[in-house]
This record gives sequence, structure tokens and C-alpha cells, in this order.
Amino acid sequence: MAAAVTACRGSDPRAADAAVARVLRAATVAKVGVNVRDAEGGEVTRRLAGAGVEELLARRVEELIRDCETAQFSPDAAEMSAVRERWEAARDVVGSLRRGA
Repeated sequence: MAAAVTACRGSDPRAADAAVARVLRAATVAKVGVNVRDAEGGEVTRRLAGAGVEELLARRVEELIRDCETAQFSPDAAEMSAVRERWEAARDVVGSLRRGA
């Protein structure tokens, strides 16, 4: 999380998006015990929902990771304000992640 905070305070949107995506992937392992690093398509949602994460939250994790990756590898760099919005959303999501009953 500290790396994402630092990156989002900086001026390199690609580095910041990469840091935000890393936080989201690490949180799925730490809080839910699910590795989504190699997941493609809707697999992030399926893995998280399969571990008991509410489906809407699981979809939001997937969307944020996808948005970060899209922006990170886009030919045109994203605006830092957009990256910071993704970071705010990611922090909310990480705070809500937990394994279901």
C-alpha cells in the first residue's frame, strides 16, 4: 500500500496504475486467500466469488485491475487524476474484502 501511496503522489501514471493493481492482487491473497495474478476475463470474479466474496465486490476488484492494466499499457498515458480516483476506489475495495462465511 505504501508503494501505491507514493506512486499516486508522483507524476508517472503508468507506475501508479501498476502499483494500484499490485495492491489489489496482494489484497486478494492476504484477505481472501485467492491468487488472481494469472486470472483472465471473468476469472477474477469467479475465483473471488468462489471463496465467498460478494459478487458485486468481486466484480469491482476485477474492473479495477482491468482498468489499471488498460491504462498502464495504453499508448497514451492516463491523467494522474484518473489514477488517483482508481486508487481511492481500490482502497475502499481492499477495506471491504473478506472471505465469506
